[in-house]
Amino acid sequence: MLKAIVISGKGMINLKDIPALETKSGQVIFSPKYIGICGSDLHYLADGSVGQSVIREPFIPGHEISGVLDETVIVNGETIPAGTNITVHPATFGDKQDLLAERPEIWPNGRY
Repeated sequence: MLKAIVISGKGMINLKDIPALETKSGQVIFSPKYIGICGSDLHYLADGSVGQSVIREPFIPGHEISGVLDETVIVNGETIPAGTNITVHPATFGDKQDLLAERPEIWPNGRY
């Protein structure tokens, strides 16, 4: 079990036990070293929302994160050794748009 801070609604924050996740294809295991609490996290806690985005389910804040790889990985044919310092881009790109090929951060249906 791991410990995590969880925001579940306006003014609702708790320290909870959560199960360790299993890695899936394309994912890596790393040890977090620095985690930033973003202004959006603070708004979710204080207001229950940020703009039109409203908390619909509990979440763990701290998407601004860096750490150290726990395992050697191969990305696009390049070996990245365990112990390498990393930062995390906390998004999955959405549906590829050929006219926006160089701007995957704005493809429809992406998520943070």
